[in-house]
Amino acid sequence: MGKYRIFEREFAKLGFNTLNSQTPIIPILIGEEKKAINFAKLLFERNIYAPCIRWPAVPKGKARIRFLVMATHTKEQIDDLLTACEEVGKLLKII
Repeated sequence: MGKYRIFEREFAKLGFNTLNSQTPIIPILIGEEKKAINFAKLLFERNIYAPCIRWPAVPKGKARIRFLVMATHTKEQIDDLLTACEEVGKLLKII
C-alpha cells in the first residue's frame, strides 16, 4: 500500500473528509475560506507548508488544504503532520 493511501486512511480516521482522493495529492475539505486560511496558517506556524485552495480554484464553500505525499517523506514526518492536523482540526472545530 502506497504512503498516500495510508495517509488518506489516517486522515479519515481522524474525521477529515479527503474527498475520496485516489492520488498522492490529498485534499482535506475545510469548507469555509476563513477556516481554510487559518488552518494553513496554523500549520505553517508548526513548520508545515500546506496550501489553502479556495475560490476561484474550487467552488465557494469547498475550500480545502492540499497535501502531497512523496516517497521521501518519513514515517516520523507523516506522524508529525497527522498530529498537527488533528490539533488544528480540533482547535478550529473541523473534526
